Amino acid sequence: MNNLVEKLIDNISRNAFISIDKFEQEINKFDFELPHSYLKFMKITNGGSISWSEYVYFDLWPIEEILSLNKGYEVDEFANGYLIFGSNGGGIAYAINKKTKEFVEFEFIGDDEPILLGKDFNEFIKNLVNKS
Repeated sequence: MNNLVEKLIDNISRNAFISIDKFEQEINKFDFELPHSYLKFMKITNGGSISWSEYVYFDLWPIEEILSLNKGYEVDEFANGYLIFGSNGGGIAYAINKKTKEFVEFEFIGDDEPILLGKDFNEFIKNLVNKS
């Protein structure tokens, strides 16, 4: 992990802890292999929320809620090929392209093309916190 991600781990308001066994059960439910750098982060934090600056806030969903939230948001219908794993607390979704494993953002409502934020989780975090 890089220094920025380690700093994020230290400052995130973490979601409830789940056991490694439960974590493994949850990741086996996904229909694609989640990126290694993302899984490494999630094993430690199980996601959470953070205000990085006055302009950057994000919420990374708990691993055990991602699939049900994607179903509720009808991601397969409106953003097929993506897995949403968090948001900015407003209208922006953070997602993984299931095919390329790239990290993107797009509006929950709208037809704009996804914006690439990183080829892996570390790059995603770096680009996300530097957007301000």
